[in-house]
Amino acid sequence: MPNHLKDGNWISLTSRNIRQGLDLINIDIDKKTGIPKGIMTTEVKYGSSQLGTTKDGRQASKNWVNSRIAKKAQEYFETANAKVVSIPHHEPNFKLDITLPNNKKTFFWKDGTNDQWKYAGDAKDLKLAKQRAFTFGKFFNGAVEGKIGIRSRILRIKIDNNDIVYSLRNADNFINDIRKETFKIREFRIKDFLNKSAEEFEDEIYKQLKNKIGGDDTSLRKQAKELAKLSNRQILEAKKINPTKEILKKSVSIGMISTLAIDSSIQLSTNNFDPKLTALYTGSSGAYILTEKILKYRIIKKVLDKAKNSNFFAKLTPNIISKSITPTASRIVNASTCNMIAVSALISYGKYYMGYSDLKEANREMIASSIGVMTGSAASMGTMGLIGAFATASTGSAISSLSGVAATNATLAWLGGGTIASGGLGVAGGTAILSGGTIIIAVATTYAIYVIYDKYDQIKQREELESYVHNLDNLLSDENIAKLVEMKSYEIYN
Repeated sequence: MPNHLKDGNWISLTSRNIRQGLDLINIDIDKKTGIPKGIMTTEVKYGSSQLGTTKDGRQASKNWVNSRIAKKAQEYFETANAKVVSIPHHEPNFKLDITLPNNKKTFFWKDGTNDQWKYAGDAKDLKLAKQRAFTFGKFFNGAVEGKIGIRSRILRIKIDNNDIVYSLRNADNFINDIRKETFKIREFRIKDFLNKSAEEFEDEIYKQLKNKIGGDDTSLRKQAKELAKLSNRQILEAKKINPTKEILKKSVSIGMISTLAIDSSIQLSTNNFDPKLTALYTGSSGAYILTEKILKYRIIKKVLDKAKNSNFFAKLTPNIISKSITPTASRIVNASTCNMIAVSALISYGKYYMGYSDLKEANREMIASSIGVMTGSAASMGTMGLIGAFATASTGSAISSLSGVAATNATLAWLGGGTIASGGLGVAGGTAILSGGTIIIAVATTYAIYVIYDKYDQIKQREELESYVHNLDNLLSDENIAKLVEMKSYEIYN
């Protein structure tokens, strides 16, 4: 972190591939050879939180840091088996940064612990990237063996009234097991940070770093960006912002405003605007989105809580991912389907209670929309399942061999005609096609049921008409007319 920026060519590596990983790892890269020659680790603490004790020792201690650097070394060595060149279309679960001799930045990645590493770069650079990864592995091993010194820092980020304070402690003595915690502190603060834009906030950090520590502008800008990112958690707490609630509010607001605008436009175009009906549709839209988001949040949170309690992330495998993600996705789809059916009931019976339809029509609307929703959802899941079972990803691997997010993205990309890099529409295009197809099937099914109801009504009306005509024929038969004449004649005579 800041104090080491004055000298060398320090770069930041992706460090947290596992929950118990180091918060930050910076290495000093030789500008001529591209070979690492120095290492810096940083443990970040927020507010008044203290260094914890783990099975590897106290956080930031020598054993604790060494065990995590050893894991990083092993990961770099594992890239020797990387054969696939593939650019991820999502944020990978595991990522290893590489700097090539020409200072070009690239990386290896994978999603599951037991997956094979893939290379995100030019195929012609794969061999060189593997050599660099091996060099990085040896470098980290050398640090664990004591051949390369490890510099260590502890960064504390806390709120002080309207200011955010950064305290940087030199923990080099601590990592060398000298039990003295009166480290030299470098501290600076960003005043009135809540009233600054993201750009202003980051620029102010840069100015403070330049003033307090110094160094070249490029490195300082990178560190300012990194510090700003690390500060997000404290900023949200200071603003008393709950990201989940904020997303929920915005989603519901956007959905209701969109429904209001669309329905009002349609009604006004027919010169038949009904505010009560518009209110019903707008309220139902808000109820749907609100329930949908809450259901998804609760389902995903339950899975993650279970994973956390069972040390899920420490033993992540493709098999575990498949067993966890697939049922979760199914539960979300099922919950979404039930939610849409509930909203259909709200609209159908809402119109009935408001006097826009009778009970028979409300029941029919409810049944038709429910079957349409279920058919659309089933078609969506079936399509994903068939593609996943028989199709091939852009990397050449069978989608059935993938798991979790990678499998979902590969399926959607296939549906979109391939990745964007290969000339297709990518994951976004596949999602749009799948969503559009689902809507078309749901609407078509609903319409088909209404057609069936209409045909049924026509048949019933024909039967009733035939029955009426038959009764009329019987009433006007010669025998009945003779009886009627006789009765009238009797009345007249008497």
